[in-house]
Amino acid sequence: MSRYSQPIPCSAYNNDGSIYAYAVCYGWSKGAENHNPSTAKTYIYLHFPQESEVKGKPRIGTSGRK
Repeated sequence: MSRYSQPIPCSAYNNDGSIYAYAVCYGWSKGAENHNPSTAKTYIYLHFPQESEVKGKPRIGTSGRK
């Protein structure tokens, strides 16, 4: 996945986990006074996760209990 200079305020997987949808938009942590509606764009992206991205990794330092 790409890196973005703006935050991702919301995201979700579809019902079978094959698509990850997320939005990239203005970061309101910068305050309303810095928001410019004419230049602030919201983008919605779809990502198709690969098994290597979501496959569980072994935990280090665990006691082995579940």
